[in-house]
Amino acid sequence: MLGEASIIIPTYNELGNLPVMIDRLSVVSSKIAEDVEIVIVDDNSPDGTGQEANRLAVEHSNVRVIHRPRKMGVGSAIYEGVMAASASNIVMMDADMHHRPEFVPSITNSLQKFDIVIASRFMDSSGMQASSLIRRMATRFGNRLASVLLHLNVRDYTHGFRGYRKSTFLSCYRKEDRGGEFNLRILIEARKRNYSIVEVPYRSEHPGKSQIRNWIRYLHLVVKESLTIRN
Repeated sequence: MLGEASIIIPTYNELGNLPVMIDRLSVVSSKIAEDVEIVIVDDNSPDGTGQEANRLAVEHSNVRVIHRPRKMGVGSAIYEGVMAASASNIVMMDADMHHRPEFVPSITNSLQKFDIVIASRFMDSSGMQASSLIRRMATRFGNRLASVLLHLNVRDYTHGFRGYRKSTFLSCYRKEDRGGEFNLRILIEARKRNYSIVEVPYRSEHPGKSQIRNWIRYLHLVVKESLTIRN
């Protein structure tokens, strides 16, 4: 049973992908539950994604749209979406088709027992497709480094396809983490508070978006946090 859930989707220039994502999510939710809310948070996309989100909200009664004045970071977009969400369980996912809507029930089912659920690309029967070998290697290296240095008993620290109990997210999220670094930091905070974390096998079928500067920021954060833990 999918159950009560709010799905948070931050968008920036996803005009082509967003209607496909919403249609696929609608099929999933209509088959399993009636109370699945979709919250789109758009950072004033210049390609018209915000206007398309408005159209989808008219077409689908369970879709809500939050418009922000400019690009302000994925972490802060997720936070605003969570604050506006009506459900006690949250699923966060990208609109670029990297995260498969059909997998949402696996996440929400696991939220019945755990505080945080990660769709993990590094478990048995998992998999990851990236646009280049270098990107795949960088992703694996970054997650392996975090495992070695942080000892959180997690394999996939960076994947943004996750589920949270709303109360867990709000108690662990730090507002200064406006970018993608919140994915890592929130796990560290969750362990400090003894929240339960589980990974479920996930096979990615589409390459995600990442930039070299984001990885440099991530590696710096891993090293910094590992030193804090040791001290």
